[in-house]
Formats: sequence, structure tokens, C-alpha cells
Amino acid sequence: MKTNICVIGLVKAYTSNVAKQLSDKLGMFFGDLDELMQFELIDINNAKNLCGKDYIDEIEVNRMKMLLSFENTLCTFNYALLNDNDNLERIKDKCLLIYLSLDEKNAKNKLVRAGVKKDDLALQLDVLDSRDKLCKKYADIVIDANNVTINKVISNIKESIYKFYM
Repeated sequence: MKTNICVIGLVKAYTSNVAKQLSDKLGMFFGDLDELMQFELIDINNAKNLCGKDYIDEIEVNRMKMLLSFENTLCTFNYALLNDNDNLERIKDKCLLIYLSLDEKNAKNKLVRAGVKKDDLALQLDVLDSRDKLCKKYADIVIDANNVTINKVISNIKESIYKFYM
């Protein structure tokens, strides 16, 4: 049985909110890779300009490995990490991978509420379908997060975890 859970989604603010509440309900430690990177580097964009993208990617992978080394941890990662086979293998080896799926309408509403700018919103919605298909392919559990409360999403996750291991 895997001792960690990784929650991914295409709307960062929503995914983090669900994951934090789920970790509290399950009594698990919580780690958000993006927040750790922001904390460590203070200004990622400036660090990227000074040191290069490869430097940032290496730090990200090292922090991901660190998070995965703990037990009883619920973490969130940017779904883009799943595009690398080594990262995907590491995550799936240590975590039950749960994907929060949203259709275009619900994703748009959540992105707007999160304050995503109009240009970024259009870009994210343009690639939503292809990213959704990839995340569904990689996930152990897919949760339909459309038109339900966060409490219902958490309840569905807990039920799905139970079914997964039964």
C-alpha cells in the first residue's frame, strides 16, 4: 500500500485548497511543491533569469524527491511534472495519484475566481482538453469535481481511496 497521496489538477488554487482540506481530514502532512519552491527561491522568475531553467528544474526535482521521501504525506505537484517519465515513475511509486477533473466551464469559473489574467485564461482553456486526457491517463483515481462542493469532492476522494484498496 502506498503511504502518500498526490493530488493534481489543472486549476492550481482549487487543487491546493482541496488538497489542504483533505490532508486535514485524513490527518496527513501537507506539502505543495510550488509553495516550497517559492519559499526556497523567493523570486523564481529572477532565479530563472540568473541561473537558467535547468537550475530551477533540478531544484524542483530534488524538492519533489524530498517530499516523496516522507510517509503519510499528501502533496500537490504541477501536473507538468508527469510529462517526464522518471518523475511519473517516482510519483506513482510513492503516491496514490488523484486527479481532480474539471470541464471547461467549471475550470474557467475557478480560474477567473483565482484571478488568472485574460490572456493566460485563454491559453489554459485552449489546452485544457489535451491536459485533461493526459492527467486521466496517469492518475490512479479520477475525481469528477464539476458542480459539487469541496466537501463533496473530499468525500468522493475518501470513498474512491477505500474502493481502490478493496
